[in-house]
Amino acid sequence: MFEKQDDDSPDPSQPIQKNIKGDHISFGNVYDRAVLAIGRSARAEVRIFNIDIRLLPLVVLLSVISLVLAFLLWYEPIPTEMIGEFNIAVTEFAVVDADNQRVKSEDGRNLANFLYQEIDSNLKALDLQSGQPQVWPPEYTDVLPGDTADERAASAQKLADRINADIIVTGVISSTGDRARFEPQFFVTFKGFQEAPEITGVHQLGKPVIVPLPFDPNALVDIENPALSARVNALTNITIGLAYYAIDDFDAALEYFYTALDSNGWLRSAGKEVAYLLIANTNVRLASIHKSTEFLEAALENYQEAAEIRPGYARAQAGEALVLYLEALGNPNDPSFETVNLDLLDQAEAKFLMILDQDDLPQSANLEIKIQFYLGLINFVRAQTLDEEIWMIHAKDAFEKVVQAYENGNTTAALQAGYAHGQLALIARLNGDSQTAIKHYKQAIELVTPFEQGAFYLELGAVHEHLEQEEEALEAYNEALQIAEFFGNDTLAHLAEEALVRLSAD
Repeated sequence: MFEKQDDDSPDPSQPIQKNIKGDHISFGNVYDRAVLAIGRSARAEVRIFNIDIRLLPLVVLLSVISLVLAFLLWYEPIPTEMIGEFNIAVTEFAVVDADNQRVKSEDGRNLANFLYQEIDSNLKALDLQSGQPQVWPPEYTDVLPGDTADERAASAQKLADRINADIIVTGVISSTGDRARFEPQFFVTFKGFQEAPEITGVHQLGKPVIVPLPFDPNALVDIENPALSARVNALTNITIGLAYYAIDDFDAALEYFYTALDSNGWLRSAGKEVAYLLIANTNVRLASIHKSTEFLEAALENYQEAAEIRPGYARAQAGEALVLYLEALGNPNDPSFETVNLDLLDQAEAKFLMILDQDDLPQSANLEIKIQFYLGLINFVRAQTLDEEIWMIHAKDAFEKVVQAYENGNTTAALQAGYAHGQLALIARLNGDSQTAIKHYKQAIELVTPFEQGAFYLELGAVHEHLEQEEEALEAYNEALQIAEFFGNDTLAHLAEEALVRLSAD
């Protein structure tokens, strides 16, 4: 312990006076009163700044704990999974040299952060009824591996699956000194847009745009680089449109796709075909919802516009063929096939086959699988219209190719495989093979979206009812009714209730 000095204030000019008392050594003339203790027994003690040396380990431990707690309060670990109703991840952009070799550069992160801030701030200004979209910055995702568009698309799909993203915004900067070209891209995942397979996969937003390096994220881009500003604005509005598209608000989606199309400074030849494609596809969805052909004309015009801007644009060509097929069916409210236009059906088939002959189809678009499915539908309609067995054989062959592609490992073909199983079940029923129909309906239910499962449960119940399997039929109809009530599908609910009443009466 401190020994009280006899004098109240030691004289700094005097030499240090050493006082030895028992186990203590005290040094005078030390302003901070540090005391060194050297003892002859275990009771010896030193106090430094009035701290008992025996408490020093505890003090150190508390200090370390305080530092750790402060770090934990300050540090935010990178999350591993996105939890929004709609999720957008912006990756750091790859920077490559003239030989397409990756180079280390801050420009990829800076430009990606600039784009992230634009998307995030615009989305935060919205009030989406299904919940606010979540946007991840590039430091959460890093750079996508891959040297080609298809390789980066495969990496984007893996990243989307791992972090639960619906849209991956990415791009490549080709560096050639202080001037470079930026190629913006976005990837629409199969998970988030299962009901719109026509737009899934990687999309290239026009030809590369010149950017000065090093990129300054605080620059007034709209003034210093209007071409880059226009592309960023277009991509931001397209992303917002896709967010609305994902919640089936197609009117709002159209509004933002048109806003993207009208982006100031965005030239027609600088990627506008993507906006036209999305507008066309949205009109097709509206035609399906409203069971009306009035939206198909607008869809066809926009698909044709996209194909004119970018000759050989397979997505737009497939869209044109799809519209021709839908128009060939005639009245969408007439299931009798009496309004089918066989000439339009032939035109749709010819356009689909022409696309399959192309060598450079984008792998991420899965167009071959989608086209096989539509070829199956075309031949199925022919079989019903012309009553010729050969067309049903062709239809079955096409649907089986779709299923086989999925079973061979193409997991992105799951939804098409589910639809194909549904069509194979219908063909089996028409051929009087109820057991095969049951097998295909059950496989379809495992692969389609929850909303569509209800319709297949209804059909499955009908097959069981036909076989007088009352318990299985009741189970299937009840499943259909629960799904209908969950999604507010009045038509499906009415049909399921009718079936249940019918079974109860029997």
